[in-house]
Amino acid sequence: MPRKNKRPKAAPSKPSSRPAARKRPFSPKRLIRGLLVAVAIIAVPAAWFAMEARQAREVSDLSVIGGGEPVVVQVHEPGCTSCEQLLEQAQEARSRLDEELILRRANIASSSGRRFAYEYGVSQSTLVLFDARGEVVEVKRGVVAADELEADFVALQSLPRPRRR
Repeated sequence: MPRKNKRPKAAPSKPSSRPAARKRPFSPKRLIRGLLVAVAIIAVPAAWFAMEARQAREVSDLSVIGGGEPVVVQVHEPGCTSCEQLLEQAQEARSRLDEELILRRANIASSSGRRFAYEYGVSQSTLVLFDARGEVVEVKRGVVAADELEADFVALQSLPRPRRR
C-alpha cells in the first residue's frame, strides 16, 4: 500500500518589503582597507608582545653588575605577593632619586635566577644592593618601606665609583 504524503504544501511566498541584496562589484579600495585593518589587528598585539619580551630580558639582565654603576637586584618569584609589594616600594623609592639607579629582577623560577639566589644566599622578597664594582653593599629581606629604601639608594649612589679609563 503506497504511503500518502501528508505534508502541507508550502504557501506561495509573499514578496519581501526589502529589496534583494545586490552583490557589490569588486573594489580595490575596499580590499586594501580590509587588508590594512587585518594587518593592524595582527600587528598591534605582535608589537606589544615583542616590547614585553625585550623589556623582560632587559629587566632580568644581571650582566650590568660590576659595570661601573650601582645596581639593585630584586629576587622574586612570579605570583609572590610580598615580591610585588617590595617591587612597588623599590620603584617608588627609585622614582624619588635625582640620578637613575639600575634595578634588575632575578626570577627564582628561572635557572639564572636560582643561580643568583644561591650564589648570594638569598630567597624571594629580597633586594641585593651592589656598588659600582659589583660588591654587595647590603641585603634587604622582606617588604621594606619606600622611605627606607630611598635612603639606602641615596647612600648606594654616593659610594665611590671606579675611574673610567
